[in-house]
Amino acid sequence: MMLWSAAFFAGLVCAAALAFKMGGSGLTRTGLAMLANWTACTFAVLVLHDWTPWVFFALFDAAAATIVLQHPSSRPQAIIGAIYLFQIAFHVAFAVVGNGAAATFYLDLLALSGWLQIGTLAGGSIYGGGRKALASPHLWHRLRGADSSHR
Repeated sequence: MMLWSAAFFAGLVCAAALAFKMGGSGLTRTGLAMLANWTACTFAVLVLHDWTPWVFFALFDAAAATIVLQHPSSRPQAIIGAIYLFQIAFHVAFAVVGNGAAATFYLDLLALSGWLQIGTLAGGSIYGGGRKALASPHLWHRLRGADSSHR
């Protein structure tokens, strides 16, 4: 399980770095909220020695959703916030069912939704960064071979 968590963390760090470099302030804030959420959830698991501390997961996801959905500036940011809301619903459903057989399914759903968030953050950052680069007048001058120093 810890190897899976390390891979998830590496993907999250890469997506957050893309958001910081290419995605703009909204996706940067989202990437930071996702990193803080992962850190808090991992800390809760390690301190409590429980893989399913759903109460803490729900609280941390609610905090992250609040940060992400506060003035969402892009569709990827809104999608990531909506996934957090679905995760909160997963936590509540697990609290109702709450048996050992449901724990694996619960953790798989959380992992899948987390990977969807990472993919959305990375994809949105690349798309947004590409759009900014194409809109840059400096790019078009370089592509046409124009030297801006001779103006």
